[in-house]
Amino acid sequence: MEKLLSNGLIFGNLHRVSGATMVGRYNACLRAMGIAPTDLEEFHVDASGFSPEVAHEKGDKQYLDPEGVNRHFIILSPEQRSLPIVKMHFSTDITVLRRFMDANMPSIERVTLSDAIYGEIENLVVSVKRPADIVDFKTVEFVIHTPSGILEASEDLCAMVAVFEQDDMAWRVPGFLEGMLEKVLVCGDVRRNGLACRHRKFEWPNVFWTDHFGGAYVFRSDGSTATPETRMFFRNQVPDGMKDHISGHLLADAAEAIEVLEERRFLDDLNVESLSDDVLHHKLSMRVAHVLLENGVPFDDHAVVSEKSMNSIMYANLGILNEDPIYVYLTEMRKIVASGGDVHSFDADADALVRFAIRRALPDIEDVWEINRFVSEYCEWDVVSLFAVNKVRFYEIYADMSDRAKKFALGAIRSIYDDGGGNALRMKNGFRMKLFGHTN
Repeated sequence: MEKLLSNGLIFGNLHRVSGATMVGRYNACLRAMGIAPTDLEEFHVDASGFSPEVAHEKGDKQYLDPEGVNRHFIILSPEQRSLPIVKMHFSTDITVLRRFMDANMPSIERVTLSDAIYGEIENLVVSVKRPADIVDFKTVEFVIHTPSGILEASEDLCAMVAVFEQDDMAWRVPGFLEGMLEKVLVCGDVRRNGLACRHRKFEWPNVFWTDHFGGAYVFRSDGSTATPETRMFFRNQVPDGMKDHISGHLLADAAEAIEVLEERRFLDDLNVESLSDDVLHHKLSMRVAHVLLENGVPFDDHAVVSEKSMNSIMYANLGILNEDPIYVYLTEMRKIVASGGDVHSFDADADALVRFAIRRALPDIEDVWEINRFVSEYCEWDVVSLFAVNKVRFYEIYADMSDRAKKFALGAIRSIYDDGGGNALRMKNGFRMKLFGHTN
């Protein structure tokens, strides 16, 4: 993983924490949560406040998420809203955390001027022992605190102001006005300063990934399909403890997977955008590289991703490539698109795993990135797309790659998706729009 680190492709884009004040706020949050403070004078944090350096110091990657459920978090800066979560047990932790920050950003901006926010993303499940436990997630509530108590005081004062405005006799209650004054001295006029975080409860998405049970995808029923049960796809094996309303499948069952996606109308149609020449070229270049790497055939990394050079590499290796069903599917699809033929009939006759090669989520659905993450499981050979939408899986397969394959993967990501410089954001957005029809 050292090459990933040196290239900024792992633990990159994190928020730097340094200086006695900011480190002190972080440690105050740790102490309040019953966690020993760090001795580090500088480190980096992700969206949730998790720090790879602090985790290394403690020898504990779970220090903010010990049970793998009800994640703890620390917010030092509004800038954390745009960061990733490095270590997660649920892919949708980042979704609900961003919803919380978006809904309460004015409060977060004001509080973090002088303090930090810490707390827990809480649901009714305290531990995960059966698949049904994670299917039962419906809503989560953010339980939040500040080391100084300013946030708690502001929320208490908001409640007291509401009582005062609704109850003409509230001022006569012994100690009521004095209590309000005490809170005002701590947090000021909450009617004007916007300190209180008023939005705490959020719905848990119906589609998500979890690393529990060896890794699984959950497609929870939202009542809009003919089949009401929840579908779960497990990487290794279907565990015991499944309930009647939950059907378990293996990720290896591509036919079942694409059936679920089509049944629930999660997949984009095969159209001009999803089958553009740029998309098909990218998919072909990734598949050609994969087949050649698997067969130990040498090739020029830059040439294989080049529009001008890729065809010559293909022609030189047709014997090997034509034995690969996905390569054959992609080349035939490119011909059909170019001639204006019936792409749907051709696609319908293909094997399920092969069909995943050019599928993507509908760009405008709420779960667009969760669906694209799931689809990427069936196109792991497209290492650039995998890195873009499913970094957890990318890091897993990268660890087992040959040195030659690692070299190609890093070079492809750098040249196509993220050059590590000032052009990176434009590159990322351009790639996401081209491949997935969406940039966020």
